[in-house]
Amino acid sequence: MAATHAPPPEAVGTISVQVLRALLFHAASRGHDPAALARGFGVDPGVLADPDGRVPAMVMVRVWNELSALLDDPHLGLTLAEVAKPSALSIAGYLMQAAPTLGDALKILLRYERLLQDTGGTVLEALPDALRVVHRHPVGVDVPGHVAEFGLAVTTHMARRNTGATLVARAIFFEHPRPADTSRHREVFGVEPAFSAGRTEVVIPRAVLDLPQRTADPMLSEILSRDAEALMAKLPRKGDLVDLARRAVAESLPSGDATLERVARRVGVPPRTLQRRLRESGCTLQSMVDDVRRALAERHLSDPTASVSEVALLLGFSEVSAFYRAFTRWTGVPPARWRRDHST
Repeated sequence: MAATHAPPPEAVGTISVQVLRALLFHAASRGHDPAALARGFGVDPGVLADPDGRVPAMVMVRVWNELSALLDDPHLGLTLAEVAKPSALSIAGYLMQAAPTLGDALKILLRYERLLQDTGGTVLEALPDALRVVHRHPVGVDVPGHVAEFGLAVTTHMARRNTGATLVARAIFFEHPRPADTSRHREVFGVEPAFSAGRTEVVIPRAVLDLPQRTADPMLSEILSRDAEALMAKLPRKGDLVDLARRAVAESLPSGDATLERVARRVGVPPRTLQRRLRESGCTLQSMVDDVRRALAERHLSDPTASVSEVALLLGFSEVSAFYRAFTRWTGVPPARWRRDHST
């Protein structure tokens, strides 16, 4: 048999920071410091404040596994699903809530799935009297069972709250082994799941898809759809490590620590891997830092309320004079002159 190899971390993808927030604040309800936990997982706590932030999927695998042990909760996915707000599914959660029917909510989840995660893919398969929803995980990645259980459980709870109906799936399948106690699973799903099934899947009776949602809000749906489409357009292509690194550089500048090691840690790859990928794309980390700093400098200087010294600080310069020299090198004119020439 040919040997199989796990994909490189950068090929696996990223998860919305909203999932990490939900996990850490659940841990906070048990007396743990979310910022300290984030740092322990190699995540800058500042990322938690960015509602559109992304976290490397391999980091999230570690978070799920270690938090389950820390909280002594073998059913962490099911537990979190019970208390999670719609925001745990990013903006898609609120769009699902505003949809007219349960079937429309599922279609929204698929359309904006990349806002939640871009590690795998969900597909809908029509059966004569049911709908099969199948989620495919990345090949070669040992995805914790908590992840699959959270995904199916949180949508189940949301569907019941939004419709007011007692919904029971026709069948549930999980890839991970059967746990010692499945009473929580039967309570959540209304059916005994099949484990070690080689797939993550739920089969939903077609009749329930037309159930109206009590939370339907056409106007809110229209507003949120525009925001969601704008966020989709900003997402880097799956596995585009260079785009992820560029964002990590921008997030690291205020602390003045946009080093190779820090940026690599934020995107979830070894420094040598990041260095190689940057070289293959025709740039270096230093040239990327310069590009990001210049773009942000021009954006900040366009704001008349921001002083030059404040801009220098935001870009991680220890001295204003160093910012003056760098900006003059980039544009040919000092910051004050550039601001005057570009003011309207």
